[in-house]
Amino acid sequence: MHEAYIKLVGNDDRTWENRRHFINAAGTAMRSILVDRARARMTIKRGGDRQREPLHDDAAVFNRDPAEVIAMNEALEALAQEDERAAQVVSLRIFLGMAESEIADVLGVTDRTVQRDWKYAKAWLATRMKGESRGSREAAK
Repeated sequence: MHEAYIKLVGNDDRTWENRRHFINAAGTAMRSILVDRARARMTIKRGGDRQREPLHDDAAVFNRDPAEVIAMNEALEALAQEDERAAQVVSLRIFLGMAESEIADVLGVTDRTVQRDWKYAKAWLATRMKGESRGSREAAK
């Protein structure tokens, strides 16, 4: 959280347009930190060749395989090109742990809209992730 705060505030005097703007920036900062850590964990210099054991099960995203976190980030970037709001729903839900009603409030939509976006995004990401893993296996043959 400290790193996220530093990314949000930095050395500048930043002003936020509204609550939505701030929370979206916080989600992006948190996602960026997790992806950076996943990349670092994958390097041999940082013990990327060793098996890691999680200390606790607080949030699923924090204990994921680094390669999976990076693949998820790339898939989210692609989803954002197609449906920005659905990508925001995923980011807020996964990286900030927000509930559907909180996300709806931040995005200014109904709970039902968040549920539809979440359902769509999960299906889209699952298809994308399967396609990437299938493609990489075929390329390796």
